[in-house]
Amino acid sequence: MNNKYIVIMAGGRGERFWPKSRLKKPKHLISIVGKDTMLTQTLNRLQNIVPNENIFIITNKEQHQAVIENCPELPPSHIIAEPIGRDTAAAVGLSKVLVKQRDPNAVFAVLPADHVINDLENLKKCLDFAFDV
Repeated sequence: MNNKYIVIMAGGRGERFWPKSRLKKPKHLISIVGKDTMLTQTLNRLQNIVPNENIFIITNKEQHQAVIENCPELPPSHIIAEPIGRDTAAAVGLSKVLVKQRDPNAVFAVLPADHVINDLENLKKCLDFAFDV
């Protein structure tokens, strides 16, 4: 089934992890736990869940280029820059539009770019269950 998509929210103002993070380099673009950025870790987690062509990232215009550089495995067209940040609800609404344009029968999950999840097997089980429901 190739109708499963994941949208990663990777925006924000870089204030919550200050002074380490800033607007142009927020916590999802720095290495906090491990050697890779939080965003790279999120993408790595998804490798056996959906193909790269079914992953989108929503970010903001200030971080757009840095996110593209951090995600060479994704087509740049899958990294969407909001012109003005409108928080989570707007990102989820935009996610629905992006995914449904590609596949009207798609199901998708929206995930943050800055979480630490160590139990990958359970993550996969939970997402597979959610997609099936």
